[in-house]
Amino acid sequence: MSKPLGYYTSYTPGERSILGDIQNKYGSHLEGLNVREKLFFIQYICTYLANRANGNIRPEMHWVAWECTDQLEPTDMEGLLHALIEQIRAN
Repeated sequence: MSKPLGYYTSYTPGERSILGDIQNKYGSHLEGLNVREKLFFIQYICTYLANRANGNIRPEMHWVAWECTDQLEPTDMEGLLHALIEQIRAN
């Protein structure tokens, strides 16, 4: 079972904010979103954060990303995504 939105964010239940609106509309575990909507949301936020991040993307990363999508099973891609998010949050 996943944890509620407030576990991962600064959201406090009852607070008026976009996070509160999201929780009220889609549930505290975002159960009101289907998988494709969740992946779209991830993609949108990742693109925004990547555009704001410092540094350059090494050319090899395009190849590595392509190889992952070509060779990994979806569950391993999800695991890699989780690992990358954990590493970003740890910094």
